[in-house]
Amino acid sequence: VTAFVDQLLVRKDLTAIDAYVGADYHEHSPNISDGAAGLKADLGSYFDKFPQSSVTPKRVIAEGDLVAVHSHYVDTPGERGRSVIDLFRVRDARIVEHWSSEQAVPETAANDNTMF
Repeated sequence: VTAFVDQLLVRKDLTAIDAYVGADYHEHSPNISDGAAGLKADLGSYFDKFPQSSVTPKRVIAEGDLVAVHSHYVDTPGERGRSVIDLFRVRDARIVEHWSSEQAVPETAANDNTMF
């Protein structure tokens, strides 16, 4: 999962989908089409729309067949961006399922701990 995230989201290399995603891939994000082909098409469109976007993974947690990656997503340089948790299910060394949850990084917070 960490190699997949680095290749696909950090380096914007869509061939990561061919290398790491299983044929029976299920997408749960309402913004991305189901299946590997849908993932490739929708992320390709996202990368075209936001060519300067960045994803910075902050932590990875794994238990059993689930891997969570907490990252800082920024669509356009200078924006505060979003705190995103991507949750992946892995089977036979392939990613077969994905969920995500995100929260905008606010301008101010009630504490000094940051979201990352």
